[in-house]
Amino acid sequence: MSEEKPARNIVVKTEEEKDVEELKEVLTTIAEFIPKIPELVKGILTAVYSEETGREMGKAVAVFYKTLIENGIPKDAALKMAEEYLSTFTKLGKSLAGSIISKEE
Repeated sequence: MSEEKPARNIVVKTEEEKDVEELKEVLTTIAEFIPKIPELVKGILTAVYSEETGREMGKAVAVFYKTLIENGIPKDAALKMAEEYLSTFTKLGKSLAGSIISKEE
């Protein structure tokens, strides 16, 4: 008596099918992450505009300015560079705030 072995189904996927599966996984991950974005941005804004961050930013700009002066940069040029340095932080904060406001409207 011979026992019959169950038939095995061998599935061979094409590269295209593998790519489709991988894309589905990526899109699922993105879909799970998207709802978290506004809360993350709000957290970033809170960090950017906190009193402590303001103090640290002031210190960073002061050190930047002082270092420029110590390295021979003229005061007027160093002041302009320090203002631009601070402006970078301000623009980032405004940009993030603008994106939050536009998404909430």
